[in-house]
Amino acid sequence: MRRICNNNADLVFEFLCNNQHYFSICTTFIVYALMYNMEKLSGSLYWNSAAIGASRWVVNIIVSIADYKLHWFGRKLINILSMLFTLASLGVMAVYMYTGHGGSILAIGTTVAIAMCSQLFIAKYLMVNELYPTAVRNVAVSAVSTMSRIGSMFSPQLFYLVSDFIKKNTEFGFNCR
Repeated sequence: MRRICNNNADLVFEFLCNNQHYFSICTTFIVYALMYNMEKLSGSLYWNSAAIGASRWVVNIIVSIADYKLHWFGRKLINILSMLFTLASLGVMAVYMYTGHGGSILAIGTTVAIAMCSQLFIAKYLMVNELYPTAVRNVAVSAVSTMSRIGSMFSPQLFYLVSDFIKKNTEFGFNCR
């Protein structure tokens, strides 16, 4: 059944809902790929883990207070802001890695990306519960969960493939910088 969209926000929400399985795989790719490679960040692994946990808690509290107090702050805005912050932090990290000036910027970018992806994990299950009727809700939740598991299976392989690709190309004289 196709619903009629009244404005651009409805179009964005329909796009998010129709592609939630794809977003589930991408969110899981981002989170687990960054988590599996935390040893490459500057600083202690334990302090970085504590900073990520604290940032996730702070973001969750801020979003829950905003959702409770502000009537215009809803799931659509949470999804859009989380995706934009994640994309921006990954873009900044890519630029700094390309120029070779990583350091603490990579740790901050990883923390922001993982904290924002935690909101995407929460919002995708809430959206599934709100969108589908009771008869197919369990099937929809299981499909989203399955896509998340598929993303978590393949995310460690992503960095291994990229590192092998870079090693092979630098052996033949092609440099990434």
